[in-house]
Amino acid sequence: MLPEKTPTPPAKQIEEMNKHHMHLLERLSGVDFDRHWITVVGGHHMAAIQMTETAMAGSASSSAAYLQRKLRQSQLEELNTLNDIHKEISD
Repeated sequence: MLPEKTPTPPAKQIEEMNKHHMHLLERLSGVDFDRHWITVVGGHHMAAIQMTETAMAGSASSSAAYLQRKLRQSQLEELNTLNDIHKEISD
């Protein structure tokens, strides 16, 4: 069960950031689109990794800790794939 006062992200700022990136993506194509998309998605993956590392440090539940490790690992793998693709299209 989550605490009563679970912190929430600044929804308005996130919404504006997403609109900004979506607007840019709508104007891009080809390699420029791919690079920007990889940068945006990679940033989301990094944030997810940081959140799971924070959660892992304070988790009391073995089930939650298992999920946190699993999520961290999958995000790292996907981030590595994004980095590989970015290198591939930048050569």
